[in-house]
Amino acid sequence: MGDGQAKTVCVKGSTTTLCVALLIGGMWGMKRHASSASPKDSPRRPPFKLSLRITFGEDIGQNFGTLFEAKDADGEPVLGAGFLGAYNTHERSDRYVVHFFARTDADAPLIESLPRPTTDCGVYLADLDGRLLARSIYGGKDMVRRFWDPQAKAWRQDDSNATARMRLAGRLLEFRTNEVRYDGKPLLQWSGPGRIEPFYYANGWLVMRQHFPEDERRNGRLIAVRWMPQDKGAIDPTKGRILELPTPRAFPYACGSLGNELLITTNIGQVHRLNADGWQTLRETDGKSYQVYAALNTQDRLWLGQYPTGNLFDYFDGKLMPLNDQPPPMPGVSTSARELQTLTIYRGDIYAGVWPWGEVWRYRPGSRRWEFVKRFFTHPEPTDATVHPYEKETAALDPVANLWGQRIASMVPLGDSLYISTSAKGTPAYDPKFKFLADDKWKEYGMVYRYRLPGHLSVPMEWKDRTTQLEFIIEKGWMRVRQDGKELGRASLNGAALPTLTKDRLTWGSGLYGQFAGKMMSKRVEGL
Repeated sequence: MGDGQAKTVCVKGSTTTLCVALLIGGMWGMKRHASSASPKDSPRRPPFKLSLRITFGEDIGQNFGTLFEAKDADGEPVLGAGFLGAYNTHERSDRYVVHFFARTDADAPLIESLPRPTTDCGVYLADLDGRLLARSIYGGKDMVRRFWDPQAKAWRQDDSNATARMRLAGRLLEFRTNEVRYDGKPLLQWSGPGRIEPFYYANGWLVMRQHFPEDERRNGRLIAVRWMPQDKGAIDPTKGRILELPTPRAFPYACGSLGNELLITTNIGQVHRLNADGWQTLRETDGKSYQVYAALNTQDRLWLGQYPTGNLFDYFDGKLMPLNDQPPPMPGVSTSARELQTLTIYRGDIYAGVWPWGEVWRYRPGSRRWEFVKRFFTHPEPTDATVHPYEKETAALDPVANLWGQRIASMVPLGDSLYISTSAKGTPAYDPKFKFLADDKWKEYGMVYRYRLPGHLSVPMEWKDRTTQLEFIIEKGWMRVRQDGKELGRASLNGAALPTLTKDRLTWGSGLYGQFAGKMMSKRVEGL
């Protein structure tokens, strides 16, 4: 399992493993080209263009879903576009980024490290308006949010102190403790009792946690308030739908939406559903560890990443179903206390990041197989003698024995790349007492990696409250996305061959990114 090499792993209940050579259009040929080739080195190919006139309707924080998708004869997605619906630990993906993929025959990724964005031992990533954002969050000393400047190849300080931000109807919605702002204007300014922590807006619901640090015995609550971008006046949490939490220490983790439902999970194992009828608890805490760190919309489902199994849970029709051994454990390590912390979609595959050994897996949706991509730490050697890396060494120095477990904290597709970050259990500054991490070993915690395979492009679009045209083009060694005639971005195919595609395998409005939530006015394909 060398770096950059995918190993196929079949899990119980999956279909027979398929080893498929993938290429776009038999007329375009099968020759493999070096991934370092420039577009001018690519063979001449007929242009391909797919255009759609669509309207998104009213923006109430919904997931927009899939625009189109094409599969090969074996059911593997080879071409598609849509909007990512992902929420990892505490960050929601940018809803306005359109993701376009064409699975090429290149399968060995180029992986490079970026400069460290923090001196702490962990970093969490997000994206907004085409910027890659990074910050340390748990117990760190260098928790300034920074953004990546690709021209200068350096991190720059971000000018916002908001806890979280998102675009809504084209304007900025910002969350801070006791405050919500929209388009720069205050919607909520809370003075007590307790504190209000706004953390999620979707489907017209603003969801907040109210907690009471001045009274350690008082339980917190979740509050959901109906609010639309066009609404006038301030938000009043006292008029929201209230769900009492069972302990003062309960707080929300991953959130997601499926159709008209919102799913909110907590750190104590609760799973709550919110819809027009109000709150419903689908799973109550049983006193055992059960935490959901990741949520991803795919097809007509919501997939959840869980601890301590490290498995996916499938949510559909009000039911949570465990998908056992998905993803499977990395050979040679303990199967206990695993955590599926991150989920995303890149180049037609679903990617998963797993604690405590810093593993990244990818899922091939057509053949339903998991492939091991890479462990993003070089030390220590994998072992099943302990559950976590450095467990014995840490326990001799600190009461938290799993402090130096290894997290894949974030995965963000942006431009032609997938950005991957690492972390310890928290994001503390390095303490020299942990001598086993001397000689810069500790610096592998808090890294950001750029992972690239030719055949992917993620670019932010401009919000339109009317009909807009999106065009997806492959020609002369480039893949491009245009909106209303303006190019949003392009990515080189690096000379890689593209997959076979026929019109009868092209579908509209459903696929990897979930169900399309808008309306398609027209659609057209040229080059087939």
